[in-house]
Amino acid sequence: MKAGKLPQAVWMRSVQKQLNPDKEAFLFRPSKEEMCTAMPAADGVAALTASSFASGNALKTGIYAAAKAANDLASRGAEPEGIAVQIILPLDTQEDALKETVRHIEKLCRKLHIPMAGIQVESSAAVRQMTVYATALGKAKEEALLRPAGAAAGQDIVLCGYIGLEGMLRILDEREEELKIRFSPGFLRRMRSLEGELLRVDAIRLAWNAPTILGSTQDSRRRFDSPEAASQADLLAGSFGGCPEGQIPRSLPQWKMDAPPACRGGSDSGRVTAMQQIGSGGIFGTLWELAEAAGVGLEVDLKKMSIRQETVEVCEYYHLNPYRMTSTGAVLMIAEHGERLIQTLQEEGVRASMLGVTTAGNARVVTSEGERRFLDRPAPDELMRWWEERMA
Repeated sequence: MKAGKLPQAVWMRSVQKQLNPDKEAFLFRPSKEEMCTAMPAADGVAALTASSFASGNALKTGIYAAAKAANDLASRGAEPEGIAVQIILPLDTQEDALKETVRHIEKLCRKLHIPMAGIQVESSAAVRQMTVYATALGKAKEEALLRPAGAAAGQDIVLCGYIGLEGMLRILDEREEELKIRFSPGFLRRMRSLEGELLRVDAIRLAWNAPTILGSTQDSRRRFDSPEAASQADLLAGSFGGCPEGQIPRSLPQWKMDAPPACRGGSDSGRVTAMQQIGSGGIFGTLWELAEAAGVGLEVDLKKMSIRQETVEVCEYYHLNPYRMTSTGAVLMIAEHGERLIQTLQEEGVRASMLGVTTAGNARVVTSEGERRFLDRPAPDELMRWWEERMA
């Protein structure tokens, strides 16, 4: 198999079809895009968990697993209350390395003001690198839970944070001596200073509480509300990993015009309807998964995707595509009025940008300086490819 997440076809064939669909004890059904589990507790409250893992040789490997789990949990509307960790070590690991690894995870928990709820450590001849599994634990009101399927056509797509930043930091952790040859000490210090961008729980909490009485932004969001516009978009082909030139993508189904009133531009509600942290496969993969879960199309502007120059430089040095690189700390937010959400986030010093809109139908389009291309199915994650090349 290729490194990274399973392709959709393999997932459906070898995972989804093996599962029992009759279990109703859980609020989220297992799916390729769902990182959390939710179970009814009492008085309309749900207990949630979100699990993640990270592998590597660096002593900070565990913070990426813990940060991703905490962000994923928050993106479903839950407040993180603890993190449980399991660490599997290669046999040649020194005790001082383990001590430093645990210290880094504990430091991240303190930033979140939550305890490390549990930890197990063992060594195994079966692993070549340290592997850290993190499970974030929390609670939320059932009525407030967010799901990727909650997005609807005609809503704004907001990016909170920077794409590819996790991948850049993890490469820095693993290859700092190598990068010192290429980059100045000051540049490396700036890279290291971005670690704080990995945690996004506070910004997600802001999005939950964003103002809900807004002016209409109907005109800015309703660019694909006609079959004619959709047909033009559906004929696009080209780069960004999209359909090859000369090929016609799959036909659009009959356009559905029965969206809720709030999604037709007539509502004054500004709520966030879905969130998804950018994981394996980068922003391209996560955009695809979110659209697939919600049954919508999308149009986004490549130039609006926030990326740090430090990430650009590292990706160019190793010939990596940052748009297909794991991005813990970057969250896609679907909102009925994205401009007001962006204003709320920016007032608190959080980076946020408007990428585009969700649309009816299946057309998933990326634009760049007037060029329009179809978004392809998720490709293997670039960080995993980088690891694969170095471990071959």
